[in-house]
Amino acid sequence: MLTAWVGRVLCFAAMVFPFRPLRISLLLWLCLLVSPRMAHAVLVGVYDFQTDSFTTLLTLNDLVGATGLYNQGVLGTNAVVANIEAGFVGTDNLPLGSQPIVDLPTSTDAASLVDQHATMTGHVLAGRGSFDPAVGTYYPWELGIAPMATFYSGAIATTIGGDGSFSLSNTSFFTPYYHAMKGWTAGGSSYVAADVINSSWGESAAHDGSDLLALSLDALVYETKKMVVVSAGNDGPAGQVGSPASGMNMIAVGALGGGAVAKPYTTVADFSSGGPNDYFLPANAAGTSGTVVAGVRASVDIVAPGEGFVLAYNGDNSLLYVNAAGTSFSAPTVAGGLALMVDAGRQLMANSYAVGVGDTLYFGVDMSERLIDPRTMKAILMVSANRDLPGWNNGQTVVDAGNGSTIIRTTQALDWRLGAGAANFTQALNVMTSVGAYNFTTGGVRLVAPVNNTFVVGSTGWDFNTLSTTAGGRVFGYDVAPLLKATNLFAVSLAWFTEATYQATLGTGNMNVNLQNAFYGSFMDLNLRVYLKASGAEAYRLYAESVSPYNTEELLQLALPYDAFVRLEVTIDGVVYNFTDANSVDYGIAWQTSVIPEPAVYVAVFGLAILMVALLRRRPR
Repeated sequence: MLTAWVGRVLCFAAMVFPFRPLRISLLLWLCLLVSPRMAHAVLVGVYDFQTDSFTTLLTLNDLVGATGLYNQGVLGTNAVVANIEAGFVGTDNLPLGSQPIVDLPTSTDAASLVDQHATMTGHVLAGRGSFDPAVGTYYPWELGIAPMATFYSGAIATTIGGDGSFSLSNTSFFTPYYHAMKGWTAGGSSYVAADVINSSWGESAAHDGSDLLALSLDALVYETKKMVVVSAGNDGPAGQVGSPASGMNMIAVGALGGGAVAKPYTTVADFSSGGPNDYFLPANAAGTSGTVVAGVRASVDIVAPGEGFVLAYNGDNSLLYVNAAGTSFSAPTVAGGLALMVDAGRQLMANSYAVGVGDTLYFGVDMSERLIDPRTMKAILMVSANRDLPGWNNGQTVVDAGNGSTIIRTTQALDWRLGAGAANFTQALNVMTSVGAYNFTTGGVRLVAPVNNTFVVGSTGWDFNTLSTTAGGRVFGYDVAPLLKATNLFAVSLAWFTEATYQATLGTGNMNVNLQNAFYGSFMDLNLRVYLKASGAEAYRLYAESVSPYNTEELLQLALPYDAFVRLEVTIDGVVYNFTDANSVDYGIAWQTSVIPEPAVYVAVFGLAILMVALLRRRPR
């Protein structure tokens, strides 16, 4: 108790020292040695530029629920992250000095410089702290979100200006992403592909997803099934999300501010870009003609803190730090959290389970590897987000259903600037570990098969599945087994990809990747519906639907009007375009309720105890 109390006092005293940049005072250094909660986190707070001091000090890792995963032994150890920026992450600083970082291959025309901006985003993503060889241990000095993840750093700029702007070529841009997402071999060593890629740069003028940067990354995500997290941009409050975050298959992150309010970091930062974005509807695969549909896409997927960061200054391996703000730092916060989710997923998949279905107990079954598919991860990320944010509104409106009744409908799915809400990785873990027999496989085949294209599920859970355009394959349902109570808050989210391809050639030593073009493939129009009934004998009645026409995600959050059984349906209601004659689409779905899950199966766990039974960079402002 004494240590924690002393730590709080010293922290408060330390933060009144000048801080732009600040050579950390002895008081703050002592604060981080004696205050365990603050020591294991990136510091964020409210900075007063008139007095040049912090008036509030918080911890990012707590704000986004990362500490809930740390407490379960999840620190990113089984995940690989990549930070791809104008330049490389620097290690001449305490937070990153002991983090082993592998530089991704770069093109021959890349500048390949160490960059301060990349250093700061790398600190948020996976800073590890300093290592004291005398005692053989890490000092947990400002740990990033996923401190134990394997860390790659990539550089795309051909030149970097003094103001932070930079230039690039098709080859300098595409080369690091290609190798990060597919893996590579160099110097006799082989490197696996990254699970999560963070990028905090973008082009503010490109909004509709049709530019080569956005479309080629969409194609790489579709091919490799890796997660690319991108900052939404700093053109708010009125500016649209720029490229490449305006693409369809990435995760675009906006920024929260308001650290001084009673509920800190619950309001969108003024500078954070948002929607509605324009959408380019191609008339052919090459995209040489088409129609720009104005103001129809919800391009921000999720938000996280983006103001008041205390981040590493790269230069002399000293206690020198800088104050920074921008969506540049919201993005690696989410990317690091996704790496924690991948780590947790791999720990779950490494175990062997006994799963009961009815009166039969199956031994040695596996958690489905689809848990860490990017579409499942995105659906879980969205449904578990905190939407108790001032002004959050995804356009849910009561409308006439045309049959004498009304339903709730949204055609935008997400809030224009707040997306699905504020990332909460503790809640994401709760969803991940709420499982039923349908989440397990034996010999690569699901343990249970659906009945009439329907699974019986618990009141919180997730699934990965495939819909087909053929007869009988266009609808899949999920019947929630427990009766949910009136006023329970029930949320459900859906995520899928658009199909895209790229054309590129490999240069000398297969390191240069010369991007030539990218092409549209197919875009299935998936929709999400919620049905209710008061008793088992009744027929389900449509209650709500998320039917946004130009998004690759749907989301509903509902206060149930009465005690009800709930049915979810995912449907293909058409195609936006289809230049490849595609006839199927994969999706991830996740749902969450305050009711304790009561799945129809029981699970005996042999392993992880947490399993529940039942071209401008986003510069700091």
